[in-house]
Amino acid sequence: MRYLVLLFIPIFFFSCKSEKEEAIELFAKEVTKVKIWSYPARGLWDVEDGKERQGINILNNKVELDTTKIIDNVELNGNQKKELFALLKNDICGNSGTHAACYIPRHLILFYDKNEKLIGFYEFYIECGGSVEAERLKNIPAFCVEKGTEMEQLLKSFGLKITSDKSPEIKEIEKELGKQLLGK
Repeated sequence: MRYLVLLFIPIFFFSCKSEKEEAIELFAKEVTKVKIWSYPARGLWDVEDGKERQGINILNNKVELDTTKIIDNVELNGNQKKELFALLKNDICGNSGTHAACYIPRHLILFYDKNEKLIGFYEFYIECGGSVEAERLKNIPAFCVEKGTEMEQLLKSFGLKITSDKSPEIKEIEKELGKQLLGK
């Protein structure tokens, strides 16, 4: 009997998931629909009193953003949802991921439950490796440049048009938005 107990102790320790992993998996099970939006640099058009609005505001189950600025959007199927959550919970960055001192978000992931209620969001900036998420998604490992590179490839595989500062089309749109913001 003693040997049997000793045999199960290592199995127990190696099979246990962290609280963070379990929280992410519980959230993923609750999610029935995932939408992803891409848009030009939000700081150029999501302004209040001439200043960039901080964070994402949710009111009456809707994101408070000018949806006319959305360049592309996709709704994920079941397999794509699994791929997305696998990448989100992957701790690619660890303690050595690259983070830049900028945040110019261009992509937003929206998570809905079976009642079509918006239960979470995850906004990120691919090029600098920054993100802002709903409180329920705080357990997702950090977003970094390396994860941004993988996210870009994944989103392209989903058919989403990537809004990047490398795109000539996006540069032109953002140039015009900047002029509008400055009143020129």
